[in-house]
Amino acid sequence: MKIVFIFCAAALAGCAGSLPRDARPATCVGHCLAGRDPYDSDCARDARTVRRAETRDAAGALALFVELQQSDRCRVAWARAVRMQHAPPPLVASVRAGRSSSTFGHAKDREVWTDMVPSGSACVTATATSGEAVGSILDAVATSCGEAPATRER
Repeated sequence: MKIVFIFCAAALAGCAGSLPRDARPATCVGHCLAGRDPYDSDCARDARTVRRAETRDAAGALALFVELQQSDRCRVAWARAVRMQHAPPPLVASVRAGRSSSTFGHAKDREVWTDMVPSGSACVTATATSGEAVGSILDAVATSCGEAPATRER
């Protein structure tokens, strides 16, 4: 199963330099946080769900959901996905904004999330895929940047 979100983010900001994984100076927003864990950097504290999509199995039960998370304070976004117990593994999440992208990154039980990407003026896409190994993938797209393509199974 595959779910894709696209949204247009707000203002682009950035700074230079690298940081240890557990620190976020107040001046560091946007690009200087790319590739970092949102929970280690404290950006998850004010996060909001910009978009959420669910995929259901053939019986109509919730199989997985993916959320596009954004921190306005940090000016970053990331994908968070949860696979229900009956849904086939593996669960993979990815997020892309312009030339920045992150795949998978972190896992806890049946939940995965990516590192952060700057949430600039370009569209940001969050994707979750479950069960790709068994050959039954469901694509769903939610977007605020244009019309969403139809959901399809492949």
